[in-house]
Amino acid sequence: SVDYNGYTTVEQVARTAPFATAAEFREIRADVLAGNPDLDRGQSTDWIDEVTAPGVSQVHNLSLSGGVGEMSYRAAINYRDINGVGINSGFDQLNGRLNLTQKTLNDRLMITLNLSNTERRSSFGFAESFRYANVYNPTEPVLSDNPAFVENFGGYYQRDAFDYFNPVALAEQNLNEGIFKTLLATIRGDLEITSGLTFSASYNLQRRSNLFGQF
Repeated sequence: SVDYNGYTTVEQVARTAPFATAAEFREIRADVLAGNPDLDRGQSTDWIDEVTAPGVSQVHNLSLSGGVGEMSYRAAINYRDINGVGINSGFDQLNGRLNLTQKTLNDRLMITLNLSNTERRSSFGFAESFRYANVYNPTEPVLSDNPAFVENFGGYYQRDAFDYFNPVALAEQNLNEGIFKTLLATIRGDLEITSGLTFSASYNLQRRSNLFGQF
């Protein structure tokens, strides 16, 4: 028999921290802007909206089961494509499972094999992009065609100030990744020596590897 099921989900930001819009910023900081008009860059940028997007994800499950003679089997594959609401956040995961059972010696010996292998490739995004999105000047643009910004910052607008970074540039120009692999294997034998007496032996293997990188 063959079985399949799958589904799709959409995640959105339900609520954000309150922060000033460009119009509110101009009103609240009118005295400062009067003395330093360069602080008003003429834009109306919603920085939280710029560093987020609806996270559309999908999950697929496919399994095959049956038997031939004294052997029964089940194989399954699970694929997940998960996208977070933050820029460059989410993961792809592929998981495969195989279960085999073989009976022999007039059903006195049963051999069972279980295999499971999982690989996940994750993008963790950068939490700092949300912090800067809440404090960044809402009158400043995301991008600029000014040659200085194109040459030095890849076209992203960036004011020269301490601990003050373009939230979108931070999320899009950097990678925060992880690769996770897990292998599980078990083979077991059960031999019925006499009625009520069974000898069992098994071998188990578990192997994991994790790799992280930020660039």
